[in-house]
Amino acid sequence: ERAAEKQVASLRARIDALAVTLDLKDGSAWLQENHDGAGLFGSVAELVRVRSGHETAIAAILAATPHAPAAESFDAARAAVDALKKGDGGRAAIVLGDWPVEGDATASLRGDLPPGAQWALDLVDVPARLSGAMHAMLARVAVVADLPAALELAAARPELQAVTADGDVVVPLDAEAFG
Repeated sequence: ERAAEKQVASLRARIDALAVTLDLKDGSAWLQENHDGAGLFGSVAELVRVRSGHETAIAAILAATPHAPAAESFDAARAAVDALKKGDGGRAAIVLGDWPVEGDATASLRGDLPPGAQWALDLVDVPARLSGAMHAMLARVAVVADLPAALELAAARPELQAVTADGDVVVPLDAEAFG
């Protein structure tokens, strides 16, 4: 009986958590419909072109941002977030178009990859005004054929993230992420 009570409590908690996610509003869609668009210039999905055959891998690594609006500046992003809050429009990831390019900071990462692996940045065409943001999101990402290759890369180069052609993502464990 005690085990059944624990299972019921666990299922109720799961139902509550799922209900919360259903209540979340799509802030990106709200911004497109209700914000005057000042400083926003399209979504990541509209602006970034992915080399054929690599769409699933890149979509997996950019999972939070495909419909995210791109903002021309921090001020434009701030105005969009303010509009979302005032209009109870939900939540949205916003990609900053004026994000600085970290060329020197990540240049040392661009060493050799195992055969068959490719840098994610080499698989996308990005407008110049999004290059800093895409560089920040993809500079440490390698695309590999399958999960064994991703795990092998993670073991050899723990500073990198690996994503498979099927969209499986292997990321290093960052103790800071857990507080």
